[in-house]
Amino acid sequence: MARRAKVWRVREDYRPLVKRIKKLFPTVLGHIRTKRILLVGFENPNSSFIAQIRKNAHPWAMALPDYDYVIQFWSTRFDKKPKSYRLYVTLHELLHIPVGGFDKGNRNAYRKLNRHDIEDFSELLHAYGIRLNKVKDIYLGEKHLLGDRKKPKSHGEKIR
Repeated sequence: MARRAKVWRVREDYRPLVKRIKKLFPTVLGHIRTKRILLVGFENPNSSFIAQIRKNAHPWAMALPDYDYVIQFWSTRFDKKPKSYRLYVTLHELLHIPVGGFDKGNRNAYRKLNRHDIEDFSELLHAYGIRLNKVKDIYLGEKHLLGDRKKPKSHGEKIR
């Protein structure tokens, strides 16, 4: 039996998800430059992730200089999910981008990625449920995620 190849496409139709999640989380994602993120999807029977963000590094950065990051979506599964779930996944991926990630002069953050630790996951799981049974709360935006916190998340600070 022949193996089915991955089919890749640029997915500009995902851009409204990125813009919407940035509007819902204006403080937490205030540093995100939506036009500097390439959005691609792939179709394949299997994948170990539904979405994954990558930095635009050499040699690809030479061919795609207008983008600092690429989010890859497993379109086969992602496109069938409810919009609230797709927004949650988009939020999760954008949280990997550090403040300064789009600033060429910032050697410590430019085109780098934050790793998630257990605290990051626990905050998202607390807000939206372990099985994402409260994922529709994503539409409540950052006030719901941040709770009573007055200050926004800054570089290196955890969401509480």
